[in-house]
Amino acid sequence: MDTLKRRKQASQEVATISGPCDPQGLFSGYVVRREPVKFSGVECEVESEKFQVDKIVDYLGYDGPLKVERRDAHGFGGGRERQEMFLGELVEKLKADDSYYLTTQYEREENQEGEMENQQESEEESEDESEDEEESEEEIEAGVNGESKLNVTKSELSGLKSEFTEPDGSDNESDSSFSGSFSGSVDDYIDLSPEEIHYRVKELFQPPLTPQKLPISPSLFPTLIPQQINLWMGRCNKREQPFKLNESLPDLGLGRYVPNGQSSGLHHDHADNLYILVSGRKRFTIFPPASGPSLATVGTIRKIYDSGIIDYEHDKNAPLWRHIRDDGALETEVLRWKSDRREKIDESVILEEEERLNQTKDSSNSSSSSPPSFSTIPPALLHIDEFDEKIQKRLADFANKTYPELLTTSRYTVWLQKGDMLYLPAGWFHEVTSFGDNDDNIHIAINYWFAPPNAHSFEAPYKDNYWSSDFARTREAVSEWKINQKS
Repeated sequence: MDTLKRRKQASQEVATISGPCDPQGLFSGYVVRREPVKFSGVECEVESEKFQVDKIVDYLGYDGPLKVERRDAHGFGGGRERQEMFLGELVEKLKADDSYYLTTQYEREENQEGEMENQQESEEESEDESEDEEESEEEIEAGVNGESKLNVTKSELSGLKSEFTEPDGSDNESDSSFSGSFSGSVDDYIDLSPEEIHYRVKELFQPPLTPQKLPISPSLFPTLIPQQINLWMGRCNKREQPFKLNESLPDLGLGRYVPNGQSSGLHHDHADNLYILVSGRKRFTIFPPASGPSLATVGTIRKIYDSGIIDYEHDKNAPLWRHIRDDGALETEVLRWKSDRREKIDESVILEEEERLNQTKDSSNSSSSSPPSFSTIPPALLHIDEFDEKIQKRLADFANKTYPELLTTSRYTVWLQKGDMLYLPAGWFHEVTSFGDNDDNIHIAINYWFAPPNAHSFEAPYKDNYWSSDFARTREAVSEWKINQKS
């Protein structure tokens, strides 16, 4: 089939590092060039053996509840309400069932649920106020702006700051695993309230992870600023039943189906990612950011920055979208940060955005429940050659008619085995198919997310101190959390 042959010819492989790795060389060779790279046999501070399914519960010792996705007919990530369970419960379910998936945990989600319970108990809350607190499951899972990995803005965190007086500028205990330099003002080092410490630690080390078990930043990327660290865990059983197309549905009933695996769906992120595979197998099908216009994103692409960051229009497809810079920072949050530092700003930009967002929330006229950074392309169309010949022809015809540029768009295929890692810069589109291993079919991965750099200096990879001044508070929160755990 000519179309499939062209697709195979368009598939490429990313570079692989299999020996000692110099962080500065890694930065200049891949991070600055915004290119992905695979690590195989490269040492990492993550003790992968302790995260295996038979050891993870005892090793992490996390006794809090987790939010777990439940698979529906179209796979995971469909916006269904997540179930609450403990880590031990999840592990026991995964030993026999592939219907559950642990993904990103949001502190915001927990707080909102608590607020809703309080509203139900109190008869004094007005109906308008309760409506303002509501947020759809899809918005919660997507985070701020539909995709940001740090889902709490600086202006929200400012309400958690301590009322104490500012310190004299002396630096407190810091995590030695992070070697980035900070040149923020003394305002960046004010005391932290207990609420802000709790919030920042749980936003960086998402449950069930804690600072006791993982470094704040891996040594491969010592100057990139961490935004979030999370654990993904699921199971994928082999399915013997052949897939049948449903011609009555617009997508032929494909949903997120892929042969023999579980798919994330095709999308991109607004943060750099170090993906560490603890167990199982993963297949990444990736496209560079420049391919965005050919990949049928839910949102309308406004701009693709040199850093790979993709900004969207705020229209009916992304009514709550807020414009971002080339380092992933929300433009209005940067203005607030500058205002706090007594820099002159155009306040009308902030006011206009607030008014637009309020009007949008009132009208609720979004035409899609998916974040703008997701593609409408069914993942099966990325793996047509895995179907039988009859279905291949039908899928190729469907792809050529509905997504005419897809099958000839250049892509990369990356296979990860247990212990492998992948650095994926922000903006790279990726569809991840998860497979279990031969023993228990369970797959486990740890993700480090970083603010995308927008400068070419290893020592100073960001053009201003926006991210570093905020991370100074997070780093201090982690240090104080560790001290509190010892006391």
